[in-house]
Amino acid sequence: MYPPSAALRAAGIDPQVVADLLDPDHADVVPLRPAPRWMRLLWGDVGAMTLPWAIYVHPDLLTGDPGRLGAVVVHELVHVAQWRRQGVVRFLAGYLAAYLRARSRGSDHRTAYEAIPAEQEARTATARILGGGPEVR
Repeated sequence: MYPPSAALRAAGIDPQVVADLLDPDHADVVPLRPAPRWMRLLWGDVGAMTLPWAIYVHPDLLTGDPGRLGAVVVHELVHVAQWRRQGVVRFLAGYLAAYLRARSRGSDHRTAYEAIPAEQEARTATARILGGGPEVR
C-alpha cells in the first residue's frame, strides 16, 4: 500500500500537475493496493479498479513498467475525482446504467465498458495529462 504520488513520480509524472487538473484535495487520500485474486478474476483484462477507499491494481502492474503504472494511476485518479464529485450512489448508478444500456443494445463487454461516460472522461483526461501516452484500460 502506498500513495499514488509515489507511482506518478516513478513514472516521471508530476503529481502536482495531476492533482491540479483533477482533485487537488484528494490526490493522495486513496492509496494504491494490490488487487486480491478474487477481484482480478472478475476484471478480465482490466488492470485496476477504484473504489472510494482504495485504488486496487493488478500486482503485475505494481511491479512492472513504471510508465504503464503511472498511466493507470492517472486514469484511476480521474475515477477518484468522479466518486468524490458524484457520490457513491450516483457514481455507481450512472456507471452501471451506462454499461447495462450498451449491453442491452447489443454491445459486447469491451464496447459497453468503453462507452461508459466515466471511462471516456478518464481516458480523455489521462491522454490530456500524459500527452497521448500509453492506452489505459
